[in-house]
Amino acid sequence: MGALAVIVALTLGPWSAPIIAAAAVVAVSRVMINVHYPSDVVGGALLGGVLAYLVVRQMAQARLGFVASAGGRPRPRLGAVRRILARRGGAGRMLVALRAALTGR
Repeated sequence: MGALAVIVALTLGPWSAPIIAAAAVVAVSRVMINVHYPSDVVGGALLGGVLAYLVVRQMAQARLGFVASAGGRPRPRLGAVRRILARRGGAGRMLVALRAALTGR
């Protein structure tokens, strides 16, 4: 959850705070329902978050989905997604293609 929260927060900049808050709620809920120890949750969130950030930085240096800003902070490259979503029926076709890619059909 930590890795997912970091990647989504970096991709959807203005929504970072609610995404991180949702990840924290999920983390706390795992402890409350006794499926993880607090140390597991904290360690997993830190490990996942740090590794995801490092991968995103590498992707930004290679210009794969992200670019490095002047200060070195990665920011998303969403131009292709925006162009697809601007077309009529683009979102539906994108979801069908994503499903096909994930399921192999």
